[in-house]
Amino acid sequence: MQPDRSTVAGPRQQNRADAKRDRQHANEQDLFLEDDLQLLFDLAGDVRPTELRVVPPQGSLFGKPESPQRERRVIIPDLAWISLLWAHVGLPVRPLPDRSPGVPEIEWASKNGAVTMRFVNTIGAGVPSGAFARLLLSFITGWVKMNPKEDHVSFGKNAARFLTQEWPWGLGIEATGGSRGTIVTLTREALRLFPSTMSVALEQPVHGLTAFELVSIVRKGEWWFRASAAAPHEEAIFPSAIELNPQFRELVLEHRIPVDRRALFALRHSPLQMDQYVWLAWRLRLVEPGVPYSIRWEALRRQFGSQQERLDKFRELFARNLKHVKLKAYTDANFKVRPDALVLHHSPPPVQETTITTIDLGNAPR
Repeated sequence: MQPDRSTVAGPRQQNRADAKRDRQHANEQDLFLEDDLQLLFDLAGDVRPTELRVVPPQGSLFGKPESPQRERRVIIPDLAWISLLWAHVGLPVRPLPDRSPGVPEIEWASKNGAVTMRFVNTIGAGVPSGAFARLLLSFITGWVKMNPKEDHVSFGKNAARFLTQEWPWGLGIEATGGSRGTIVTLTREALRLFPSTMSVALEQPVHGLTAFELVSIVRKGEWWFRASAAAPHEEAIFPSAIELNPQFRELVLEHRIPVDRRALFALRHSPLQMDQYVWLAWRLRLVEPGVPYSIRWEALRRQFGSQQERLDKFRELFARNLKHVKLKAYTDANFKVRPDALVLHHSPPPVQETTITTIDLGNAPR
C-alpha cells in the first residue's frame, strides 16, 4: 500500500522550499523545478478551480447545454486557459526541416532543468509549430475547462466557419485561402498537434531516479477539412471531430493557467512571444516577493527548445521579444535582463480567474 502523499509530501516539500529560499537569499543561484514531478505540478496549485461554467448557445459546434434548467452560465470573452505543459515546454516557433526530402521531422524535445519533454507525431505529419498550433492548444484547453465532463470535440463541417467564429467557439480569426492561408494552416497544424504523444521525464542521476509519464491529447479523431486551398469555404461531408484522452483532460483541469485571450491574439505573429507570455503568466506569480529568481540563459535556451544555436544570439533574441511582451500584453511583468541571467521578480498575474454566480434564467435576457 502506498503512503498518503497528503501527509508525507507536505513537510518534505516545505523543507525543499526553505532550502531554495536560503540559496536565493545567498547569491541568487539558478534554481530549477527538478525535485519531483509532483512538486513541479504542485507549484501551480494556487490556480484553483472556479465556479465559472460556460455553455454555448443552441446550435453551436459544441452541441446543447448539459443543464438548461434554471441557470444561465456566463462567458468571460477575454479569459482563456493554457495547459501548464505549455509553460514548461515550448513548441518550435517555425516548422522543423524535413528529416529527408518529403519526410517530415516527427520529434521535438525541450528541457527544463531535470525535466525533459518530447513531442512525437504518431502519423508522420510533422511536429506542430508556429502560432496556429498554440492557438489550437489554447482552444482545446479552454474547451476542456468549460466542458469538464465531455470528451468529444466537434469543429463542424466548415473550416472557414470554425476559424471565424468568436472565441471560445472558434479561433476568431480571418479565414483565408491560398497555400499559406489560414485554412490550409489549420489542417496542417491540427494533424500535427492532435495525433501527438507527449512524454514528460524526470532524471535525477544522484538518486538513481528516472520518472516518466506519457500523455496523448486525443484517443481518436476524424479530420474532414480539406488541406487544399481550392475551395476554402467548402462544406465537408462529415464534421471534423476528436475524442480527447481523459488523461489529458484531467491534466488540463488540474493544472492550467488563466491568460488573456486578447494578449494571445495580439502576440500571434510571434510564436516566441506567445510562449514567453504564457511562461511569465505562470512563473512570475510563483516568485516569492522580495526574493529574485535568476535563470541562466543556457537553461532558458534548453527550456524553450530554441532553434537558435548561438547562445549570444538567443539571449539577444529572447530579451528583445520579452520587452515586446511586456509592452503589448503583460505590463505588470517584473524582470531584469542581465548578461549572465534573466532575473524574475514577483508580479501579479496578467488575468484572474473570476468566480461568477449563476443567474436565474426566468429573469435573464437571452
